[in-house]
Amino acid sequence: MKLTSEHLKTLHALYISHLKKALDMERHITKALPTMIERSTTPELANAFRSHLQETEQHVSRLEQILKRHTGSAKTEDRQ
Repeated sequence: MKLTSEHLKTLHALYISHLKKALDMERHITKALPTMIERSTTPELANAFRSHLQETEQHVSRLEQILKRHTGSAKTEDRQ
């Protein structure tokens, strides 16, 4: 199968769509984790959630950078 410019446009659109979905999911996680930290029943669990929150915030930052590089914006369906 020969890749044409139309195929590449479609693949790029799919790539951007998946990046936006991943960014939305990571943003949702960052909103939920503080409540999970607050409601943790053990210090170990709270620390694990804090660590996860820090990692997730880094994921959000990286995804925003990638989207800005490809589209000029980090806007997604959930956050315009």
